[in-house]
Amino acid sequence: ANNRIDDEGAKHIASLLQTNTTLTVITLEGNAIGSAGAQYLSDALLNNTVLFLFVFYVEFV
Repeated sequence: ANNRIDDEGAKHIASLLQTNTTLTVITLEGNAIGSAGAQYLSDALLNNTVLFLFVFYVEFV
């Protein structure tokens, strides 16, 4: 959380999530991930059967 991750960073995380076999929890709140980054993550999670807790909090102003 709060690591200044943007859409490009989310794209890299999404790539890792597609082949993840051990990570079970990820928290991405407090970052600068926009709609493009959220889409990358969403697509990656469709094929991830290991992750059971994914926290993604966005505050729209």
